[in-house]
Amino acid sequence: MLLEGFYLVSNNSANIYIHTLMSVLPAFSHGTSASGLGMGSRNDERYVQCPVPEPPYTKGGTVVFRLKRLGAVV
Repeated sequence: MLLEGFYLVSNNSANIYIHTLMSVLPAFSHGTSASGLGMGSRNDERYVQCPVPEPPYTKGGTVVFRLKRLGAVV
């Protein structure tokens, strides 16, 4: 991965806006259920939002992500 401006650029996947990581990474930390944190009504499915970069990168706004835990972390 390579950092270009506000994006992590990858040849193997879509580019990732670095501020998205601030919203997404803690979403399943510490083994707390989503419902316990008020982040969703199901324990393994959470909703987080992230601001979108302003012009000239995009038109701005907010993106909502639905995150789903697919299996246990070992």
